[in-house]
Amino acid sequence: MRPGSVAALSILVGWLALAALASHPPPRAPAAATAPAASKLNGHSAELPSAAALIAMRAGEPIDLNAATRADLELLPGVGPRLAERIVAARAQRGAFTSLADLQAVSGIGPAKLERIATAACVGAGCAKAAQRSNVTTTDSVLSK
Repeated sequence: MRPGSVAALSILVGWLALAALASHPPPRAPAAATAPAASKLNGHSAELPSAAALIAMRAGEPIDLNAATRADLELLPGVGPRLAERIVAARAQRGAFTSLADLQAVSGIGPAKLERIATAACVGAGCAKAAQRSNVTTTDSVLSK
């Protein structure tokens, strides 16, 4: 091979390599890591419980079934994501619960499950009494300091 043909061959190979690279699109940057509001984590909703429900649970007070979100309901004993969704759907369809016994109309809640839920939930006047007890307890603890 002559020296001029080697240089020409090198230039040709370089141009072919550039053409091959230009035909492929550049790699895309990864999409921002944002989770949709209704995504699931380990079978539970990614929605966070409300502050009111967390405060009530921490104080040992019941959660109001008529004000609870799906995530709030999942804090109740024996209530998972599917049952919480059925409770919310029943409340939307039938209106506010008037007693804890109304929960038995929800598929998956029988007497035993109702008894477990009743230890941490309230409806109507039961919630008002719990709120009054909570206010008295909070006031007493503040005054005793």
